[in-house]
Amino acid sequence: MRLPIDIGTVESQVETEIRTVTNELASNLSLLVSVEQAAAILGIGRTRFFDLVMSHAVTSVKIGRRRLIVRSSLAEFVERLVRDQDFDKERRAITNY
Repeated sequence: MRLPIDIGTVESQVETEIRTVTNELASNLSLLVSVEQAAAILGIGRTRFFDLVMSHAVTSVKIGRRRLIVRSSLAEFVERLVRDQDFDKERRAITNY
């Protein structure tokens, strides 16, 4: 037994799904992200992230009342962390000999 399918409903569901995927892709490509998004990207809390912003460890801008984070500064911040930790490991290895 075949059930009747309302084509209009199916098409609207597909259009909604396409809009959702498009919005997700656009947000992934945005140059600026909110503090909450940036904190989630790094896997830390909002308060700790604001500490990073105020210490200028990441680059932020204000647009109106909103503070937004430059996405590329997140990658630079992580690269600095890795580089500093690698340097500390090398220094400890040298001093242990």
